[in-house]
Amino acid sequence: MKMKEWKIEWINETVPYINTLIKANNDFIKLRGIDCIDDVYELEQIFLELTLSLSTLIPSRKSDGLYLISYGFSEIEETINLINEQFATELYNIKQIRNKLEHEPHSIRVLSSSSGTTSSSITASFKKKCITQKQFDDVISNIEKCIVEHGNHCIVKKDENEKYLHVKFVRDTVDTYMIKEHPNLLGQQDIMYEIYFERYEDHNSELRPMIRYEYFVSSHSVSSILCQLTELFFNILSQIDLYRDDMNIEKDNPFFKKYLQVDFKNINDFISSDQLYNTSSLLRNLNKF
Repeated sequence: MKMKEWKIEWINETVPYINTLIKANNDFIKLRGIDCIDDVYELEQIFLELTLSLSTLIPSRKSDGLYLISYGFSEIEETINLINEQFATELYNIKQIRNKLEHEPHSIRVLSSSSGTTSSSITASFKKKCITQKQFDDVISNIEKCIVEHGNHCIVKKDENEKYLHVKFVRDTVDTYMIKEHPNLLGQQDIMYEIYFERYEDHNSELRPMIRYEYFVSSHSVSSILCQLTELFFNILSQIDLYRDDMNIEKDNPFFKKYLQVDFKNINDFISSDQLYNTSSLLRNLNKF
């Protein structure tokens, strides 16, 4: 393939990711200004769409997504590697939510959101209804493997018959002594996810076992992820602009007219600003009139 041809192909390959990032930034800005009590259904819709966008933008395997177009710009692989390493917990939860949304969208709900100028998070709940004892035993087996894997970084609560009631997984950075001696002092921001063992009444009025998962996603972490991705795409568009000069493509070309005008630097400044919540809330309230 000639030099000009692969550059054009690579530029075209960046388009779906640029569009996804623009949507992710827009959704996050909207999300920060939503009243989680009055607008819970809209909050749920926007948050679930945001998890889909982030899953698209941050592949976990090098055979997927942005990794596949890193041949045109080496900074892509470096940035994605760094994000996967820095935000492993949030990305794990985001991908769990995405998977549940794909296979059982009726079973997942956004329970709550704490917002404001301070650190905040969003809680997504997924209910796994176990129709048969085997389904229940299989889930228990997977949970026990997670408990072994996390070692001391989980808190397990059982009843007098040694049946599970609640399992809380916390970040590896939390001190083990704190977990063992003062589990009630753990803030929500320290929790990876929680599992509750409950029962529900089926259509025959029989009580069946149910396992409820709660995944926590930090707004601060999502903001940091988006800022790193936005900076990456600012650099990608700068590279594309250089390619345009090399290939003598006119500035009124539809692609360049549309995407080179996106001010990713300004978007980054706004997302990381202390005024994001206030501005987002103000714009939302104005749009109601």
